[in-house]
Amino acid sequence: MIMPVFCWRSVAEVFVEKCVDYKKITDRINAFVFGDSAKSSDVVARSSPQSRVRSRRLQRLIVVALFLVTLVLIGRSFNHPSVPVAAGAALSQPVASGTEVGGAATSNFEHQDYSPSSNLEPEEIAILAKARRKIDIAMYSFTDLEVANALASEARAGIRIRVYRDGDQYAQEESRAAGRPTTSSILRAGGVEVRVKSQRDLMHLKSYEVDDSFLRTGSANWSRSGLTYQDNDVVYIQLPQSVKAFETDFEAMWSRPDNLVLARP
Repeated sequence: MIMPVFCWRSVAEVFVEKCVDYKKITDRINAFVFGDSAKSSDVVARSSPQSRVRSRRLQRLIVVALFLVTLVLIGRSFNHPSVPVAAGAALSQPVASGTEVGGAATSNFEHQDYSPSSNLEPEEIAILAKARRKIDIAMYSFTDLEVANALASEARAGIRIRVYRDGDQYAQEESRAAGRPTTSSILRAGGVEVRVKSQRDLMHLKSYEVDDSFLRTGSANWSRSGLTYQDNDVVYIQLPQSVKAFETDFEAMWSRPDNLVLARP
């Protein structure tokens, strides 16, 4: 229940009376209202009724203001808990020069980067190159040939790579190819497994996981504009529960019976 204004004012007056030098504040208010000589209650008592009313109103206003300021400061102290230094240090590590993805990296490793202030294409290729066993990818728009070639090279080196694509985006890329290589043709030639969602609803993820231990998510699609020119972010996480959640969802998408399975040429 919200307390009436006069109740808050009473609480404020009691609080400030217990916590601050109330007499000193009152003397300063009286000096402001009646002049520098008004330092005692006798001077105030001899003043006009209008002046005494004005003095009391100022006193109450300042008391309530002090009380509210105190509440705000207390609230700020509760809303900004201290952050452990170790966690902050982990978040500040750059991905490209960090620990091995499949190695002994910290369990709460996280890093964010943004385009266009950073060119995300070489960063993504460097992260993908850290894979030792497998990469599972769910990418809405995938037209960046450099990333496709990097994945195809890794697949030829023995890394199992699965790519799950959105149906509309795949169809648009193929229709515009005009005989030129597409990302899907490059991937298939390199031995990457590719499946395409055939349902009408979008497959809108822009995520992948590496070696069951590392997750990338964010807004950046794998297109030259998405990684270089557009306002996008990428978030790299090494939290077991996050990686497991993505892998569970990926397996469900990959196993849909109506998926289009692209055969290796």
